[in-house]
Amino acid sequence: MSPTLLNTLLAGLLLAGNTILAAAAAAAPCGSPATLIADVQGASAPSPLAGSVVEIEAVVTADFSGPDSFMGFFVQQDDARRQHRAGVSEGLFVYSPRYAARAGDLLRLAGTVEERYGQTQLALSGTPSVCATERTVTPASLTLPIADETALTAREGMLVSLPQMLTVNDTHELGRYGSLLLGYGRLRIPTAVAVPGQGAAEVAAANRLNRLVLDDGSGQQNPAVVPYPAPGLSTANPVRAGDTVAGVRGVLEKRYGTWRLQPVPGAAPPRFTPSNPRQGALCARPAPTYGWPRSTCSTTSTATARAAALMRPTTVAPGMPPSSNGRKPSCLRDCARSTRMSLD
Repeated sequence: MSPTLLNTLLAGLLLAGNTILAAAAAAAPCGSPATLIADVQGASAPSPLAGSVVEIEAVVTADFSGPDSFMGFFVQQDDARRQHRAGVSEGLFVYSPRYAARAGDLLRLAGTVEERYGQTQLALSGTPSVCATERTVTPASLTLPIADETALTAREGMLVSLPQMLTVNDTHELGRYGSLLLGYGRLRIPTAVAVPGQGAAEVAAANRLNRLVLDDGSGQQNPAVVPYPAPGLSTANPVRAGDTVAGVRGVLEKRYGTWRLQPVPGAAPPRFTPSNPRQGALCARPAPTYGWPRSTCSTTSTATARAAALMRPTTVAPGMPPSSNGRKPSCLRDCARSTRMSLD
C-alpha cells in the first residue's frame, strides 16, 4: 500500500472516530458534566484543546446562520458557571452550516475545536439538545481605548456592551460591507498632528488601541439595506464621520484580521446623533491651465453654493472642447469629491 493511500485511510478513520465520539457526547443528558468554554478558549492562542472533540452546555447569544451570514451562532457560558478567569474568554462561535439556533436557548452540543480567522471556534457535530429557553447572560463591559489587545481576546465571542458615547471615524466600508469604524473621539491622521517618525508612530499606536468595527452581522457585499443608522441608510438618514453613537452592544469577534462587533439580531440598534452636520461648499474657480477648471472650496451654505455655481460662467481653455456628454464642468461635483485618509 502506498504511503499516500495509507495516510488517506488513517485520516478517514480518525475523522470517523471523532464523529462517533461527538455523537456519543451529544447523547449525554442536559446537566451532565461538560467542558467549560473557558477551558476551550484558554489563556492564549491557539486553544489548548484545538483538534479535540468536546461537549459544552451554554446559552445562545446570537444566531448568524444562513449562506448570507456566518453559517453559525455564538454561545456564552451561563452566568451560574462563569469562571471569571483573568484574560480568558467565556464566549465561542459555533460553526453550524445546517443548524439554526435561537437566542436565549441553553444548548448542549458537541463538536471539534478549531482555529479560524484568528479566533477559536467549535465545528458542530450532530444536533444540539435544547436544555432550556429564554435564558439571558450578562454582557461583558468594554471601554475604549483599551490598554492592549488582551482586553479584546479576553472577550472574544462574548456579548459585549460599550457604555461610552463613541464617534464614527470612517464610513468607507459602510455601503459595500455595512460596517463603520468607531472610536472614543476622533482618530487623527498621525502625520497631521505629529512630526513624521516616532511622534507619528506613537499616534498610530494609540489609534490602534482606540478602534472597533461595528459590523452588520452579514457576509454580503453591497447589501440592499445598510442598517446604520437605523432603520437604514438613505439620503434622508445619513451618517458622517464625526457623528456620535450610543447604545453600542453586540458580540465581539475577530474576523478578516479585524476586531468587530456583530449586532444581535432583533436587539435595539445603536443610537446615532448627527454631531458633524455637513456644511455646503462654495467653489472659487480660477482660470484653467489644461481644460477642466480646478476648484477650491470654502465653507458656506448649500443654497449659496448652488446659486453661486449656477450664476458663475464656465470657462474652457482655448482649444479644449466641452465634455463629451455636453455638460459643463460642475463646481458642486468637483467639491463633492472625497478622499479616504488612513488613520494608521
